[in-house]
Amino acid sequence: MKTEHLVSLEIFCLHNEVELSFIYRLHEFGIVNLFKISQQDYLLRDELADLEKMIRLHHELNINLEGLHAIKGLLEQIALLKHELKNANNRIFP
Repeated sequence: MKTEHLVSLEIFCLHNEVELSFIYRLHEFGIVNLFKISQQDYLLRDELADLEKMIRLHHELNINLEGLHAIKGLLEQIALLKHELKNANNRIFP
């Protein structure tokens, strides 16, 4: 994997004022993916917006990790359904 698509976990946590342990807990719940390269953990740039959304939900609304996991699953389902609807519309109305 090319490192230009990755962001250092430590830099992300410093910038967003988030504890490293919180991100590791999100990773344990399957909410965020971590990649280890040369003993350092990285996040995918493409997943940062979703991660920041989960952090805000946790801090502002006090949603626990189980709730965040459920929300992530629902958001993924919505995205999939939107994609399927767009494909169906494209077949019906070319």
